[in-house]
Amino acid sequence: MTNISISINKGSSVKLASVMLLLMLFSITCLTLALAAARSFKDVDLDKRRISELMVALSYLNMKIRQNDCVNSMHIRPSPSGEGQALVITETLDSAAYETWIYFEDGGLREAFVLEGDEVTQNTSFLIAEIGGFDVRIEQPGGKSPKIRIDIWRDSGKTPRELSLTLALRAAYGM
Repeated sequence: MTNISISINKGSSVKLASVMLLLMLFSITCLTLALAAARSFKDVDLDKRRISELMVALSYLNMKIRQNDCVNSMHIRPSPSGEGQALVITETLDSAAYETWIYFEDGGLREAFVLEGDEVTQNTSFLIAEIGGFDVRIEQPGGKSPKIRIDIWRDSGKTPRELSLTLALRAAYGM
């Protein structure tokens, strides 16, 4: 009988342990990088959706103001929600006066279409877009036609986002 002995060289076991350690370190680094990339993608996607909501709100407001740019049709009044100001557009349809209220309430830009003088509530309005805040004012620079300025914003994680719209009201001076 012959004795077969397997001898492991100390140098090769150190090499094996080093390779295994490097392989584990590489795996942990790859996993950490993949998790960081997934989190970054999620943050960028959330920020993109929030900016998209702001763009929808601003586009909607732009269209409403341009459609209703008539003499004495736009007014700024206290919001029915008690949060800031509201843009109120007055128009006459079939000899009845109606008001379109655009205001901020509970994290959303809302619109209500009611008979002039009727109460505006959340039940009489619908959500235009989810935003963080809304400010509207009419500016009258000296001797020029009035301008309406609208600021909307939203907290977007680390960076808050804000968009502004300034439009000259052409019809105020019969243009």
